[in-house]
Amino acid sequence: MPDVRTTDPSSGRDLLLPSGRPWGIPLCTVATSAGYGLLKNMLLREQLVTPATLDASLHLRVSFQKNTRQIHSLDEPFYVGFSKCRDYEVVGDGGVRIIFQGGRQWFSDDRDKSKIGLALVDRLKPHSIFKPYKGSAMCRFVRSTLPEHADMRALLLQVVTIIEPAEAVSPDYDGYVPMPCEGQLCHVGGRIWSCILDKNHATAALQALCDRDW
Repeated sequence: MPDVRTTDPSSGRDLLLPSGRPWGIPLCTVATSAGYGLLKNMLLREQLVTPATLDASLHLRVSFQKNTRQIHSLDEPFYVGFSKCRDYEVVGDGGVRIIFQGGRQWFSDDRDKSKIGLALVDRLKPHSIFKPYKGSAMCRFVRSTLPEHADMRALLLQVVTIIEPAEAVSPDYDGYVPMPCEGQLCHVGGRIWSCILDKNHATAALQALCDRDW
């Protein structure tokens, strides 16, 4: 049995929720909720966070949109539902928040509905995004080394750990989008998803991450 008295985080494992996702309390929740006053004082007393970090967290919320998740650093794993269309909130220096909407397309099949050939797709509303798999994973951005991205900064999305096993929403799906598995890069349609970083509005959130962490 492991020594529960150890203070070395690398010798233990994260507490997991029944879904398999890591349990945690966002620091912005600790900073803004009166019920976590004792925990906040302990973090300061043991110098696990600085007063400046807590002060910056006072201006954050767990999310200001119901379906938004936060990303704080380029290499941080974050939860992705294969069948969900979510926005992601990038939290930069000083608590600056920028919404990244590109995640709505992850693991989707962008073919014309007639080419997919499934009844459930035909019933979708016009312009709806078809996600061929259920399940979820912890994913992270990785710096692209693909030949087409030579001499430029580009990000890919990699599946790190499967949380809920991937399953096709229809047994008749033809696999045009590969089933997500650990270590695999995210596909949109028949191609690897990528984000080329530049100064336009669509990539502003990821640009902010890369300017700090690249």
